[in-house]
Amino acid sequence: MNESLPYKAYPSLRPNSSQKTFAQGTLVSICESSSKEIVDIENEIKNRQRTRSEKKKKKKKKITNKLQRSRAPSEAHPLWHRSKKDPSG
Repeated sequence: MNESLPYKAYPSLRPNSSQKTFAQGTLVSICESSSKEIVDIENEIKNRQRTRSEKKKKKKKKITNKLQRSRAPSEAHPLWHRSKKDPSG
């Protein structure tokens, strides 16, 4: 009942049907666009997390490669070690 009071005092404030549908349409479009933006942001976060995990995997691989080289250098580089051991050959 209180909502209709300003319309009685100011009849030009009362929205007609075309204004109502326009307002509802803009609300719907705002909601749709914001939900699309949220989905885009979620996808971007997932992609960043994937790249971070891939970087971690690469680092682990590099560390294991270094460890393998330090454990068995003669198997990794036999020619280099031969030349170090035997300067003539």
